[in-house]
Amino acid sequence: GACSVGSGGGGGASHIAGAIAHFLASNAPNKSFRVTKLDASALALMLCGAIKMSDIGHAYADPEVHVRWSELLEEELYQQGDIEGPMGLQRSYLMDRKKPGVTKSQVGFFDFIVRPLVVAWAACFPESRELTSRLEANLEHWRRTDNPDHTPPKASTSGGSEQSTSHTPHTLSTLSGTLSGEKKPATVRG
Repeated sequence: GACSVGSGGGGGASHIAGAIAHFLASNAPNKSFRVTKLDASALALMLCGAIKMSDIGHAYADPEVHVRWSELLEEELYQQGDIEGPMGLQRSYLMDRKKPGVTKSQVGFFDFIVRPLVVAWAACFPESRELTSRLEANLEHWRRTDNPDHTPPKASTSGGSEQSTSHTPHTLSTLSGTLSGEKKPATVRG
């Protein structure tokens, strides 16, 4: 569909993160604008972003929930591979028990799919910035799991995440208020 939900490999999330970043760059060169009206394509982009954020929600859940979710997903995919093999089908990516699974690919998943989307989302909806610190904590878990000698980065003295964006809290604040029910609905031009 339009949001590429379930496209596999997170390609839809990367596309949406890039589209949000482009939208911000082209509409906020001074990083301090407020949206009062949205055209249909901007509204569709934000709604697709919301679907993708929900789809990867485990990535910014509490660490014990996220790790358990990842383990269960890995087992589910392995079970699918267990069915594919005897049928003479090539086992799909991450579904072969003889190869690294989901829990061994989390660092790349976070670096290339999750972080770009969540950072772009937090730039649009500042109230969701808390999610970036949660995903960073989960990413650190996977880095330590993959490399026990891994040393976490030093905490920022500025009080914000080193991965945060340079966009101000005003970025799309009217839209975020609209979606949370705080302001009157955005006008959609079509």
